[in-house]
Amino acid sequence: MKLSDIQEVIKTQKSALETQDYGLERTLLPHLPTLNSHALIISVVRRCGKSTLLQQYVKNLQKPYFYLYFDDFPLSS
Repeated sequence: MKLSDIQEVIKTQKSALETQDYGLERTLLPHLPTLNSHALIISVVRRCGKSTLLQQYVKNLQKPYFYLYFDDFPLSS
């Protein structure tokens, strides 16, 4: 995969993240820490809303961020 392909996937994913509606705000969202220099890792059981929580967190962050969904088809091949 070429670097330009990866850059296009990142651009597309970021655009989708910024425009998509992620439903009701998760109750845990206000309790997540404010990070300045570290990654936020959430590790719990499958299908419990981790991605939705992180997407809501990033949307409310008001700071530069990097979010990459590795299950995107071009990245998984």
